[in-house]
Amino acid sequence: MDYHSLILVVDDQPRAHIALASLFESEGYRLAFAASGSEGLAMAIQMRPDLILLDVMMPDMDGFEVCRHLRADPRTAEMPLIMVTALDDQRSLLRGIEAGADDFITKPFNRAELRTRVRTITRLNRYRRLWESRDRYEQLVERSPNGVLIIDSAGVIRLANPAACELLESTPDALITQEVFQIVAQDRCAELTDRLQSLTAGRVEHLHLETILVTQCGLRRPVALAAGRCEWDAGAAIQLLVRDITDQKRAELLDVERRHVAYDLHDGVAQHITGVYQHIQLFARQFRPRSPEALAALNQLQEMARRAVSEIRRVLEGLRPIALDDFGLVGALEMLVESFRTEGWELTFAAHIGDQRLPVPVETALFHIVQEALTNTAKHAGKRHADIRMTRDDKTVLLTVRDKGQGFDPSAILGSSGIGQRLGLHAMRERAALVGGELRIETGLGRGVAIIAVIPLSGGNNGH
Repeated sequence: MDYHSLILVVDDQPRAHIALASLFESEGYRLAFAASGSEGLAMAIQMRPDLILLDVMMPDMDGFEVCRHLRADPRTAEMPLIMVTALDDQRSLLRGIEAGADDFITKPFNRAELRTRVRTITRLNRYRRLWESRDRYEQLVERSPNGVLIIDSAGVIRLANPAACELLESTPDALITQEVFQIVAQDRCAELTDRLQSLTAGRVEHLHLETILVTQCGLRRPVALAAGRCEWDAGAAIQLLVRDITDQKRAELLDVERRHVAYDLHDGVAQHITGVYQHIQLFARQFRPRSPEALAALNQLQEMARRAVSEIRRVLEGLRPIALDDFGLVGALEMLVESFRTEGWELTFAAHIGDQRLPVPVETALFHIVQEALTNTAKHAGKRHADIRMTRDDKTVLLTVRDKGQGFDPSAILGSSGIGQRLGLHAMRERAALVGGELRIETGLGRGVAIIAVIPLSGGNNGH
């Protein structure tokens, strides 16, 4: 017996409501009542009942018309419907079938017969809904770009989608019935065990962490896991969403290496070049050459030294903006914005990302995306106006850089010879992708350009 099914009774007679309530409430069904056909239509859409008991003889809209309206509306077309009628002639039954009724009960009805028919239909409808829901879920899982694993209470893998199989270089047959800890790096098993136990015990609702899985070939693959409780085959289970963060980890290592190189250049080569430039300037002030040739050579030497200092600063800024370490992302962007303003730009900048620092690779990527976006605006927009906004929640950082320039047709740009702009857009997309994010462009001729970057904060860890 189904103790959760909702039955909608559509009948203009209060006595029918009382009779049906006494019949079904003791069976555990939930009941709703409509006193007219139009009210029944509205309640069917709003409540989505498991079964409709529809009286034929009603004043404003008879049951045949109500049935036709229900079957014509996609929201109610599949709802099981039993017509309750005092008409027992063949013509009335045919009209009901043509209108879309699933079954008929003739008044005065046999209580046991009606109870049995309702029980059968509600059970079949619940079963159909369950399988449709499961089928939709499995389709979503099959098409998901991220790995999905279902693990039962014993830690055994019960489902692995194609993305998970590709990530682990395995097959569903090889993964299913395997214990999940057989695919986890040995040095990470203890941590994952503790976290999953917290989840199954109900101490946390959701779980986010980074770990390392081992492919069938023995390769260690860093992943971000999002886990939650679910049911599978009538038992408690855990659903794991698995995202490959190999590129993100490479970006972090690359960023660390860039920082080391930047510090070495700053403390070594940059200091020496700056010292040479200052000594040349001092020499030029104290010992002015008399011959025009010597003066020209000294001026050329000063210019070469100045360019060398400027170039080493540019290289350092490209490797790792020192301002990021000293002032954080917001402070570094404020300095960048101010430097553009001194060149005549009209810029607005607003950042709401809290006081906690973002991961170093994320800060670096966002800084360079803003820098590249403004550089592209200077080259191609025709105007020096831009708006920079950045927000943050528990899972992502959203950056938008919007200019007021002439805009462009993205398809035309990709096929044109504007290689500088194409490379600029590609570089920004690549920076976002390296930290697991995505970058999209909203533009059109005469509508300006909006660069929108969405960067995940991997594993729910918003700090370093």
